[in-house]
Amino acid sequence: MRWGVTEKLLYIAGYGRSGSTVLAAILGTHPAMVSVGEVTFIADDWPDPDRPCSCGEKYIDCEFWRALTIDEDRLATVAAVQRDVDRHLRWSLVRGHGPMTNAAVDEYRRFNRAVLAYARATSGQPIIVDSSKSARGAGARALALRRYLGEDVFVIHLVRNGVATVDSMVNTGSNWVLEGHTNPRRFPAARASVGWIRANAYATIVGRVVGRDRYLQLRYEDLVADPVAAFGAIGRLIGEDLSDLAARIVAQETFPMGHVVGGNRIRMEGPAQLRRAKSLGVRTRLRPVDRVTVAVVAGWLHRFYGYRNF
Repeated sequence: MRWGVTEKLLYIAGYGRSGSTVLAAILGTHPAMVSVGEVTFIADDWPDPDRPCSCGEKYIDCEFWRALTIDEDRLATVAAVQRDVDRHLRWSLVRGHGPMTNAAVDEYRRFNRAVLAYARATSGQPIIVDSSKSARGAGARALALRRYLGEDVFVIHLVRNGVATVDSMVNTGSNWVLEGHTNPRRFPAARASVGWIRANAYATIVGRVVGRDRYLQLRYEDLVADPVAAFGAIGRLIGEDLSDLAARIVAQETFPMGHVVGGNRIRMEGPAQLRRAKSLGVRTRLRPVDRVTVAVVAGWLHRFYGYRNF
């Protein structure tokens, strides 16, 4: 482990299709960081041959994860506890729910502490990048890791243009649909718009809880347009020099995906690249009715983040 660098956890919050998989891959190449992806789902994915590590191997065969001690008889229980704790803490922020049972918290603490300690020991890096985001059951994971594990949590709230995000969900499809885990649902534009609002709202609440000095709201479009400024801001957040990563992006280098859990299907396509856009305009394949849906459902938050076009 790097001498002089304290253990931290850099959490990427926000909604899917916002660039978190690529951002996490880039950060994971820093000499003090290891990216573990959407590690909140490792108990769900471990026994599933259709949800392998980003290296393409099942976790029991992956060179990075295979030595992690997993009680496979308890995976279903652990996966349920992961969702229950994060979901309960998420709602407690909004509705004031009471405390979780000690048994659930102990199970959550034991499993996550073992996974994070293993990732640090195996990689030799003290800063973990967790890109589990803030949709659905993972809405309050950043706070749970801070409250129940004592992790030194810093949050990047990654926001992407709502139209572009919904376009990706509607026209490409969700990862679960693409991988055959569920069937396509009706009204995908409305569902994605609500999901985009909910995930970003949770991320904003998390930011208020952790405090301004541990929270950075970053638009994906700004990251793409000016990676030097964006990585400068991330570096100041966690106290690390990330200028080399920014320079590599400017030079259009690619970054190895590493061994990450879950995330966008691009994780299975080899090295990642953050392509700098010549224009920040949105090219959408959404039908007019779907664009109206986004405007009506999510327009207020879309404008709040500084986006004007639908």
